[in-house]
Amino acid sequence: MNIVVIDSGLSPLYPRDRIIGGITVCETEEEGKYRFEEEFSDKFGHGTGVTDVILKNSKDANLYIINIYKDKEIVSEDMLYAAMEYAMEHLDFEIMHISSGVNFYSRKLHDLVKRITSCEGKIIISAFDNAGAISYPSAFPEVIGIDHSMEYSNKDQYSIVEDNIIDVIGAKTYFRIFDLNGKTMINQGTSFLAAYFTSKICGFPKPLAKKTVMEKLKENAVYVFPKSEEKEISGREMVQSIKKAVVFPFNKEIHSLAAFEDLMPFEVEGYYDIRHKFLVGRKISEILPHIDNEKMIQNIDTLDWDADFDAMICGHVGEISTILKKDYLEEILSLAKEHNKKVFFFDNLYDRYEDFENDEQFFCPYGDVSIRERNLFGKMNTPNIPLLAVLGTSSKQGKFTVQLSIMRELKKRGIQCDGLSSEPSGVLLGYSETIPFGYGSHGFMRGKDLSIHANALIRNIELTQPEIIITGCQSGTLSRDLCHVQYMLHDQYSFLLGVNPDGIILCVNNYDDEDYLKRTRAFIESVCEGKIMAVVLSNVTKIFSQSIWDNPLRDRDPLTKEDVERLFGLPVFTVPDLDISGLVDKIVEYYS
Repeated sequence: MNIVVIDSGLSPLYPRDRIIGGITVCETEEEGKYRFEEEFSDKFGHGTGVTDVILKNSKDANLYIINIYKDKEIVSEDMLYAAMEYAMEHLDFEIMHISSGVNFYSRKLHDLVKRITSCEGKIIISAFDNAGAISYPSAFPEVIGIDHSMEYSNKDQYSIVEDNIIDVIGAKTYFRIFDLNGKTMINQGTSFLAAYFTSKICGFPKPLAKKTVMEKLKENAVYVFPKSEEKEISGREMVQSIKKAVVFPFNKEIHSLAAFEDLMPFEVEGYYDIRHKFLVGRKISEILPHIDNEKMIQNIDTLDWDADFDAMICGHVGEISTILKKDYLEEILSLAKEHNKKVFFFDNLYDRYEDFENDEQFFCPYGDVSIRERNLFGKMNTPNIPLLAVLGTSSKQGKFTVQLSIMRELKKRGIQCDGLSSEPSGVLLGYSETIPFGYGSHGFMRGKDLSIHANALIRNIELTQPEIIITGCQSGTLSRDLCHVQYMLHDQYSFLLGVNPDGIILCVNNYDDEDYLKRTRAFIESVCEGKIMAVVLSNVTKIFSQSIWDNPLRDRDPLTKEDVERLFGLPVFTVPDLDISGLVDKIVEYYS
């Protein structure tokens, strides 16, 4: 069995009886171009150890060595690509073994992996990152990815995972390996475990294919983790099926729909509300002067359910149901069933109806989210695409409006963008994924689960290869006080850890305390890798607040744009009169 080992080469002291050749990939002065030297000495010892594990445990293995670590103990995506491409074009092999990789998704690398594994009788075996990250090529579905766990102590004990990222979980155990000086040393890691599995697979019948290899490995596995049942909770299919919709009620969550109708893939026939709120009969532009929408709010009691619309967008109705002592959720469900209308609910129906299931007629963006990430065993993805987050210091700052304005302007400029929304309406407005954890979400998802799921959804978006991903958080970011759990922003922190943005727009209020703004900036730039690139100052006067911390100004003047510029040393934009073109210019400049 011929095996290509892509690693750090081989010690000159190692016996050459089953080494059929080798090269070193070398950088040139021309970026992206490489030359290949017919010498493959190991300067670091890693490749020697991997080679030793394979040859010690397989009598059938003949190895071709490709060194991609000539002078640096770090591998680049381009260097790895060059080595793999060379092997595919010039070498006759059955197994390509790779004990290295990159911690981000690469379409270029993935396409090469597909080309190699589409050849009959060729497979790729790769080790996962020792630190626990999702790494590539091991995470590509075409590759046999090897990970390790403390659960097993014997190298012949392992589990099989039937999902498309991790394939084998073996023992976190030690191996005796040949070192650079010709002596024996003891070491552990996924690299050596993967080499051990390569030696096992070397004895399997030809022609090799991932499917048949995995079936053979199952025969002696301690346990097989079944494929997770992925349940669609984004609502994309329903949204794409809607032609004409009515919207009810006209509350805060609906304002974004009225302002950004052009981002929705369907026509809005009308907006409805209860007459008791004194909005009926008024134009949206009169209620919200910053929104250029001349549609008039209509009385929900006059809605003709047989009219020419196929869906209702139903915002949160708990408050009006309580006020009027009328169960609007139950009524809308009943009328929609009777008149065969679809309904997209913002409220969590799973929280109310134990037997509720999303289907073609009724949808809410919650439900069972125990999908693929359960079989990731805590592994997190590192995005390789610009990821912009809009964060804030409080609620009701227009953070979602800022996100949507950015998305609209980017699309105008021909920049492909996508997003993860923390609002239930996100999928209606062009976001591919939604993870609502604000008002009305109740106990949908919290803590570590929120981090893991948000990270997994970002990865889903990244696989579609947009040029930039946009997301945003709920309410504030840094807790103002720890005297009561209601002020502890656990969810916001968990979400931030999960998405880990590399660029941030911070929304602040003109009544915010300067010291709090300084601490917020320090907190954000400490817990994630990104930096705040610009600030959006809300000059909206707050006349009522449910939080003791969002008090109107008392003994000091409101913060001005100049005050905030001095405080942050960054570009500052204001709302409601947002200079969206200028803000997007700063975003493009930041990522250039």
